[in-house]
Amino acid sequence: MESEIKKMDEKILYDQLILIETKRDIKNKIIFLDREIPNYKIYYKGRSIGTIKEMLINVDKKIKIDEIKEDKVLYTLIIAHLIAQYIIKRIKNRDWEYANYLKQRRELLIEAIYKKILGGPMDKFRFFGKIWTHNEILGAFIEYMGDKILDF
Repeated sequence: MESEIKKMDEKILYDQLILIETKRDIKNKIIFLDREIPNYKIYYKGRSIGTIKEMLINVDKKIKIDEIKEDKVLYTLIIAHLIAQYIIKRIKNRDWEYANYLKQRRELLIEAIYKKILGGPMDKFRFFGKIWTHNEILGAFIEYMGDKILDF
């Protein structure tokens, strides 16, 4: 494992969550909203939680409102929330206490995902940063869309 990590770039996502990117493999690049982002593997205590590509595929299925997918900023924010939820669920099976710690600091984890992985604009993050539940996401979407929502 140690020799494997030396061949990769390693950086901290948040607290004990580590992002590792293989530099040599072209397959580790993915396209997210017309931008290329690294397909990091996220590790916790030396064990993989999953890749960004795997997480994006799984969480994208949860977004049922097409208008959210059309608005790139809103979509990026909601994907960051869903990836955080995915990470917490994966860790919960291994370390219940740490998963609860992440739940309590969820906004910081979401911000780290938004900035370090998805590269979204921070001014928009401040508007939606604390949304989480399905109803809160819908409410924020309605508020964000304003009068445009009447057109739907």
